[in-house]
Amino acid sequence: MKRACFAAATFAVVVMICGFGSASAAGAAASSDALPVTPRVLVISLPGVTWQDITENNVPNLRSVIDGSAVANLAVRVARLKTPVGDGYTTVGAGTRAVAPRDQAGQAFEPKERLEADNAAAVYQRQHGHPLRGVAANLRITAIKSANRHSQYQATVAALGDALAKEGVQRGVVANADVVPPLPDLSTFHREALLALMGSDGQVPCGAVGSELLTPDAQSAFGVALDPNAVEQAMVRCWQRRSVVLVEGSDLPRTESYASDVPGARLREMWRAALVRTDQLVGRLLRHVDPARDAVVLVAPSAPQMGAPHLTMFAVRAPGLRAGLLDSGVTRQAGFVSIVDVAPTIAALVRAPMVDQNIEGRPVSVARGGGDAQQRIHFLVTADANAGFRDGVITPFYATFIVIVLLFGCVAAICLRFGRSWRVLEPIALGLIAIPPLTYWAAMLPFRDWPTASYYLFTFGLGFAIGGVLSLIRRRGHLPLVLVLSFMVATIAISVVALDSRLQLSTVFGDSPVVAGRFSGVNNVTFSQLMIATLLLAVFLAPLRPRLGLAAVAVLFVVVALIDGAPMWGADVGGVLAGFPAFGLAFTLLAGWRVRLRTVLWWGLGTIGAVVVLGLFDLTRDPSHRTHLGRLFERIGNQGSGGFFTVVNRKLNANLVTLSHSVWRFTIMPIVLLALYVSWRAPERFVALRSRLPALAPCLIGIAAAAVLGYALNDSGIAVPAVMLCVLMPAMVFLLIRTPEPA
Repeated sequence: MKRACFAAATFAVVVMICGFGSASAAGAAASSDALPVTPRVLVISLPGVTWQDITENNVPNLRSVIDGSAVANLAVRVARLKTPVGDGYTTVGAGTRAVAPRDQAGQAFEPKERLEADNAAAVYQRQHGHPLRGVAANLRITAIKSANRHSQYQATVAALGDALAKEGVQRGVVANADVVPPLPDLSTFHREALLALMGSDGQVPCGAVGSELLTPDAQSAFGVALDPNAVEQAMVRCWQRRSVVLVEGSDLPRTESYASDVPGARLREMWRAALVRTDQLVGRLLRHVDPARDAVVLVAPSAPQMGAPHLTMFAVRAPGLRAGLLDSGVTRQAGFVSIVDVAPTIAALVRAPMVDQNIEGRPVSVARGGGDAQQRIHFLVTADANAGFRDGVITPFYATFIVIVLLFGCVAAICLRFGRSWRVLEPIALGLIAIPPLTYWAAMLPFRDWPTASYYLFTFGLGFAIGGVLSLIRRRGHLPLVLVLSFMVATIAISVVALDSRLQLSTVFGDSPVVAGRFSGVNNVTFSQLMIATLLLAVFLAPLRPRLGLAAVAVLFVVVALIDGAPMWGADVGGVLAGFPAFGLAFTLLAGWRVRLRTVLWWGLGTIGAVVVLGLFDLTRDPSHRTHLGRLFERIGNQGSGGFFTVVNRKLNANLVTLSHSVWRFTIMPIVLLALYVSWRAPERFVALRSRLPALAPCLIGIAAAAVLGYALNDSGIAVPAVMLCVLMPAMVFLLIRTPEPA
């Protein structure tokens, strides 16, 4: 037991040293790239606009801002891949993923607009018991707050507006994306932009959202368009000494609302015309902006509603801010920002801190590199294309991989049952293990520009070719398997430690920036591969000279646990919770110690201690660079246990969904049944294998623990044990084939 405690203590000390070093480096980087403080911020909202739209259309005024800005792709997913504009604006206002029911998000009115029996001011007075003193208010604010209290994120609606008001910053919203003529059920009112800067009372003190912003235009959607003069005048009224003013290019979402009434080609033509008109409006607004003292933020808060899901655009131009690629503590990936980062970024620009709010987001900062303006935009367009390719190929790729694995298992079961060791199965087994790491290296090639078949040729074709070459190594019986497992561990380690997780992004076993679950570090599926490969490698390390073998296993476990859990690398909290006890159980059995209740308790306490140490050291890092573990500790500090259980509830809901929706749910039962069949009908091979590799049984127990805990503690749920089994099964087949059948 002393050795277990010593191993846990060693792990904690290593994490502390690395954590302090990375925290210092992150702090230094953050201080040089911190956002400047400006008295005024003009937020130009361009719903549904992507960087591809910027490159394909003549928008000189937008380009004049972008060329001098720090820029990024904006991941806008909240609850759905195609985030509606209401959810986007509510999230911008909350700094946390927030929702707004479609039929309620746009119901913002000016006091004198006719509504019910009288006007909006009277309706607001009846609903809230106090007057409407601002220029406009969302009359469904109570319902929107209720929707978020019952959502899995429990966002604090209007956190940004309240933070600005507390610091005396003027707030203004100028927007009207109404569909005309209005219908009695109010569903044609689209003034969702108010949600971004309203206070918790639903009001905005300045701006305009009424029909006075519209003018007839026979060529525009629904025959109306924004009146540039009215928009400019409303913006100037709010553009005071210290202010944040949001102006929406409302012709853009209004054109998207026209999709059901016009053909696709005509709709795209109208969309381009709306973007050009918006650019001309931006030119008029920029005449009132002083680049030497004012900031301009370009944001597309909702996904394009036409076509496939996409990343959108985000840009910040401020005096003293270096042009380049943006990142944040949420993404930790240059060129990528989350929609939850918009609120703290705006607040930081006018020095209106949101530190006491329930927010996920972090102020953005400028990452290293990026090149000139044209190179930056090319990078962002390419990154969006890579994400689209990944999201399009992932389901057929998974299906193909699973089918091949199951067919291979059936053939192998038949061969082993009848005592035939088909050598042709060896390269296939090794190839199946080589395929997952190859998918990460595929990120280095432009498969988005090539036929999809080339991607399958690289992953499956090269994987089986590697398996064929390794299977030729016959004198050292288990060396081919050791090499391919080492390839899997090395790929993940290189990606996370040396390449800033670039091999993870937009790869089928990695992360999708459109899905926006993770942008860096070790995700759940990658954790599965890392765990299974590490525990299987321990099978071959342990039989070395008694002390040397056990020491090598301990070093391997510590290094992998550090790669997986350290905030500056893997930042995988669920991985630490599942992997640390699994490693501990396997190491205990390999060392020949008895597993007692107190042993389990010690490893459980060691796991909790490791998470606490990681969380505390994440808190020592600069706030803008903290991972989700540090933010969880912040949330617990602000909200108590309620913040913890909110996160747990969200992950549990996501976990349960995988039981009915994940394609991986079809793999576990067939593989388990095949294993039971072979062990029942041909047990002698298992007996022979166990006698040749005595470390296999302890490591298999560790694998089982990692699979169960990984399923229970991660939101990917069933995918964690399923991926482990898809690696374990071909590995076991290879070992059984190369194990001489007993007489």
